[in-house]
Amino acid sequence: MAQHATKALSHSLLSEDTTNLNAAPEKGWSNTSECLEDSLPASSDEVLRWLFGQRPSLERLEAAAAWARIILSEDTLFFEGARWQIALCQATLGLVALEHKEYSAALSYFEGFRWHAVEQFGASSQAAADAEMCLGRACFLRGSYDQALMRYERAIDSAFLAALPNRPHLVRVLEDMLNAYEHQANFEQVCVFAEHILDYWKQADVIDTVRLLQVVIRASNAHALLASGQEATQLLKYAWSFLPSTAEGYAAYEVALLLTQALVKAQEGVFVEATQYLLQAQAIGEGSRDVPPQLQAELLIVGAELSLLQRAFGLAEQYLRRYEQLRTANPFDNARLQSRAMAVQGRLMQGRGELENAAAVFLSGISLLTHQGRLVPESAMLREYLAELYLQKAQADSAIAQWLEAAREYAFVFSQDHPSTLRVYVALAKAYSRKGTYSLASSYLDFVMSMLQAPAAQTYSLQLLLVEALEVKATLLLNLYRKTEQEEPLAMAWAAVQSACAKVLSIRQSVHTTEQWLSLHHRFERIAELGISVAYQQYACCNDNQWLEDAFSMAQSGKEFVWEPVAFRRLYLKMDMVKRSRYLYAHCLEQTVKYQQTLAEATLEVRASLLDLTKGVLKADSAYYNNRSNFLPDSLQRFLAYTPVSVHGITTQMKKREVLLDYYVGAEAVYVFILSKYQPLDLVEIPLDFDLKSLIHQTVSAIVGRTERMRSFYEPAYELYLRIFQPVEQRFPRRPELIAVIPHSYLSDIPFEALLTTLPKPQKADRVCAYDYLVKRYAFYYAYSANHWKASASAAGPWWERQSYVIIPSDDKLTRGLEEARQVSRLLGSAILDRRLTKKQVLDSLSKGYIVHIVGHSLAAQGSVIHWRGLSGDSSDHLYVPDVLAQPLRASLVGLSACETALPSHYHPYGLSMARAFSYAGAACVIGANWAIEDASSQRIMQDFYELLRKRKTDSKPQALQAAQKSFFSGCGSARGHPYYWAGWRLFGNASAFERPERRAIRGASRMVRKALRRLPSAM
Repeated sequence: MAQHATKALSHSLLSEDTTNLNAAPEKGWSNTSECLEDSLPASSDEVLRWLFGQRPSLERLEAAAAWARIILSEDTLFFEGARWQIALCQATLGLVALEHKEYSAALSYFEGFRWHAVEQFGASSQAAADAEMCLGRACFLRGSYDQALMRYERAIDSAFLAALPNRPHLVRVLEDMLNAYEHQANFEQVCVFAEHILDYWKQADVIDTVRLLQVVIRASNAHALLASGQEATQLLKYAWSFLPSTAEGYAAYEVALLLTQALVKAQEGVFVEATQYLLQAQAIGEGSRDVPPQLQAELLIVGAELSLLQRAFGLAEQYLRRYEQLRTANPFDNARLQSRAMAVQGRLMQGRGELENAAAVFLSGISLLTHQGRLVPESAMLREYLAELYLQKAQADSAIAQWLEAAREYAFVFSQDHPSTLRVYVALAKAYSRKGTYSLASSYLDFVMSMLQAPAAQTYSLQLLLVEALEVKATLLLNLYRKTEQEEPLAMAWAAVQSACAKVLSIRQSVHTTEQWLSLHHRFERIAELGISVAYQQYACCNDNQWLEDAFSMAQSGKEFVWEPVAFRRLYLKMDMVKRSRYLYAHCLEQTVKYQQTLAEATLEVRASLLDLTKGVLKADSAYYNNRSNFLPDSLQRFLAYTPVSVHGITTQMKKREVLLDYYVGAEAVYVFILSKYQPLDLVEIPLDFDLKSLIHQTVSAIVGRTERMRSFYEPAYELYLRIFQPVEQRFPRRPELIAVIPHSYLSDIPFEALLTTLPKPQKADRVCAYDYLVKRYAFYYAYSANHWKASASAAGPWWERQSYVIIPSDDKLTRGLEEARQVSRLLGSAILDRRLTKKQVLDSLSKGYIVHIVGHSLAAQGSVIHWRGLSGDSSDHLYVPDVLAQPLRASLVGLSACETALPSHYHPYGLSMARAFSYAGAACVIGANWAIEDASSQRIMQDFYELLRKRKTDSKPQALQAAQKSFFSGCGSARGHPYYWAGWRLFGNASAFERPERRAIRGASRMVRKALRRLPSAM
């Protein structure tokens, strides 16, 4: 594509020059003898202007040649200045010879020009340098690029570059050298001379956009081949800035397409930005007739590749179908482009499980490229995909063979230290490690890591590759320990994990998009799992409990990688910059998650709406990441640096009969950390030799669907208890009353309260109320992380400083909700806020309230939103997650009596549930619903919950909720005893009961106040 584009731009440039040559004769020029004497160029600089700049008309050029022949035919050597006049005559004849493409004759004339210039002015003179440039131009046009570069290099020095603004026509010399170096595949020099040319255009008064784009495109291709993806992207963005906002036609299409490819090849995870340029190129192409079919086809392939990277498989298939239609209507022969289409097709088949068909497609693509007779990167890419497929089929030897061939091809096309080659080496190390050939795997990894330590390898994508190499190294050493049981590999594995963690944390500083942040988070979770496994093995070796604490810290780091909003809730709650930053963080997350969900269902026909969404994501990211330093000064940044909570820091705040269970989901096992006040930290490893996701889905679906076939509920609920809770329960030091659960990933879906400790007898299966629910044994509450659990314990301020509020729904038809609001208000003595208040007034009340109870509508599918129709009467007053996060809350308890407010965050278009937003904003405790709750059951459970807390009949909030739930399903019939009606409520954060001083303490304080207020005896 780059070659095709360069030819098109060159054609445009040559067309401009031809127009100048065929222009009307200059005024005053004819074949009369009086004009001939003035037809010759007056100086060597004018010769260069004729050669590189504004050439004269063809008539004048022929007149000059005629006069030059006359002069050279006479004996003029005895006249003063005759030698220089002869030199100019030979230069003129050389120019005419170039016009007629008589390159040998032109070289002969220019050699004479140079000889006379040296004789007249010396070898180091400007005239001699100008003559060398004429020779260089002739060699370049003849295709002798080595000779052209030799001639040009003799003429160019620092003085030449300094004088370039005064001799603008000589920028063509730099363009010739750039093209010559490109033909020699000397891409380093291409980049150097491109910089010189761009420096000139940055200072020029008038910019030739066509020539500028030509240079930028070639330089970006060179940077891409040198694996300098960031430089390539910057150059193309520089070119894009010269195009008007309404740019149309070939040039705009080409730059947008190249930008898309550069962003994808850079492998920096900036897919939203790449999608934006792709959609813009698509819009330009549909409105322009200048774009050739082959370039349109390339756009469709890039779109398919980009969609595949973002797991938008349906969209990738649409792009691929459109490509085949275009190729059928406009046949063209481009094996490299076709091989890329086959790569996308094969990967789609592989994703559908059609492994044999996918392998056949990959092999066909390799065969197609092999017949071209030269190695290209696409062949190595296909071999990579084929190797991954063979590994999926457990054919390790075949996979290794393909990777070795791919590495050889990449090294031949690029170099041995090119990122593509290094990536294959990491894959080879992983394959050899699985095969048990540890020494060979280690040698590959050592080579990769040595290459990636270089200063030039500090880019985002290469540092991610280094993290992957360290991860593979740690896995290799862990497997070696399991095989040999020697402690040295285990210690080295832990060091590799620590290095990988440190490298990820350093990479995090260069993150500038939310999608990069989320991708880095997922990678860190994998490394954390590996660290937990290594630390657990170390504990098994030496029985040192410190290793369990290290594993616990690693698990916390994996969960709380995205730490900022959690930290904000503990600091400077009234600072505007913190509020603003929290708001922007939530907005970024919302836009990114919404984009990911929309893309998964997008079609080619919704380009305009998807383009608007990409612009929204990029605008949100720019507002947050680019201005983040303005919101968070360095001193505050350092204070916000994440530090895991120590085990001692948690256990000192735990109650006597309380247990904290911190779950961490890995690829091979679930790790459960058990913390209690009077027992050392314990760790349970639950192997994932069963389909845990499916088991959770069956249980939750049966509950939410209110199934009447109770067997579809109690069987998975009991098995889930046996698999995920009983192994932990058996390690409890004593039977606790309170259990704090910190779930991870999809374990957030599990309703622990509704798990069954025994299977009901078949004849009593319809007695749902009598089932042995886990809530009958324990009172459960939840936290998002260990740090959140600890922070929530001291989040609420004194109760007597603030008021309690009940926010009533905006829907009068929600009669049960209205009644619930009145009952809670009566129990708490709370003020009721209704629709007469504006959204701002409601938010201000949230930040002042000690207890806030909200009754209303909420749906995760519409975003994390609580419906509120204030004075405006429309949806603009709805409460969204960014609105909540921007409030400095200090509430002791926030009750969210609305559907799906506590639904796990991965279901939300905002990326955060409403309950999580209130917790991150500073609320000590939040209670919400995991699914769409039923009004009548909600009313009764909430009424009992608050009444138990107010009358202090329980020692904690979880026990109050437990008692309310047990009372509900015990006192109703079997129909309403179904877990759907009561098990959806979850309590997050601070478990303590309401803090109110004892009456005796109040009376004592009153007596002290009265004594202090007695009048002192008057002074005598």
